[in-house]
Amino acid sequence: MRTKLLLLLLLANFSIHAQYTTIADINFEKKLIALGVDSGPTDGQVLTSKISKLTVLEIQNSSITDLTGIEDFVSLTNLICRDNYIITMDISKLTELTALTVSNNKLKSIDLSKNVKLNWLDIQRNELIDLDVTNNIALKTFYCGFNNLTTINISKNILLVDFYCSLNPITSLDVINNTALKSLICSSVPLTALDLSKNKALITLDCSASDIKNLDVSNCSLLTSFKCDNATSLISLNLKNGNNTNFTIFDIRRNYALKCAQVDDPLYSNRYWLSLKEATTSFSATCTLGIEDSVFNKVVMYPNPTKDEVHINNIALEKATVYNALGQLVKTFVFNNGETNNTINLSGLPRGVYYVYLINGDAASAKKVIVE
Repeated sequence: MRTKLLLLLLLANFSIHAQYTTIADINFEKKLIALGVDSGPTDGQVLTSKISKLTVLEIQNSSITDLTGIEDFVSLTNLICRDNYIITMDISKLTELTALTVSNNKLKSIDLSKNVKLNWLDIQRNELIDLDVTNNIALKTFYCGFNNLTTINISKNILLVDFYCSLNPITSLDVINNTALKSLICSSVPLTALDLSKNKALITLDCSASDIKNLDVSNCSLLTSFKCDNATSLISLNLKNGNNTNFTIFDIRRNYALKCAQVDDPLYSNRYWLSLKEATTSFSATCTLGIEDSVFNKVVMYPNPTKDEVHINNIALEKATVYNALGQLVKTFVFNNGETNNTINLSGLPRGVYYVYLINGDAASAKKVIVE
């Protein structure tokens, strides 16, 4: 009898001292039960001892609207709660957190000031109008696209490697201090300027559909992926980084104000990138000479289509090279300097579309010719 009484006293003592954490959202608790962290039936609480030592919590796509209770998951290093309906969350006590994925929710604000160990942050597709990451100096990967941010300060995030901020109404972006940056995706962001002079580690850049007027990536010698299409305000572009032949992605189409793009080798660019620009844009090793506007735009080529000869007037040429639609060199013509009226003979070529590259000094321009 005394043994039973002692056991009952011990159980009562445990019950009195056992701590519980309130879980307000039934879907949150159901997910914890499914993960084996809690046990059913749902009662709006979970033993704090069951959650306080967890390091990873994956509760994505669970129809959760309220994360009340998350503040007691104090040992979490990785929290994944994307694809829910979360409006607000208090993670100020999660000081061990190194990775947070909370994309595709309904967040309007979030305080990250205490999460100084964060090196991964994916907070895309929310409703944020303000976001402060100045205390998160360990950040290396940061995705904040598809929000309502008008500004973002990443000047303190000097370890940042990957930054994605597309589809935000941000008008100014300072990346001068982000010298470790390898990937910068800022498409559909109304930036008017972007200084990349210090971003020598940059490999990928996408500033499509921006309002940038002048863009210079000549210091980005590792760049291999470049997209700046639909940047209708772009009037100056320097791509001469010594690495053009290693580009795997390139697109500057629908930039109708861009007359000249400065490149490593105009012949190479015309051969491989011709369809990735507008006909009104020329490639040149130096665009400051104005050759494209003052000379190439005045070229007269006839007849076109042709069966044999093509006359090229109003320009002094050094050379003309002809490529077929597969990019294969089929003919080369060398001219005497000073002659402004020249002729090339395309007889013997199969019917089809060809590209004639007109070369004048270090500038070149491609013209399409049809052989009948």
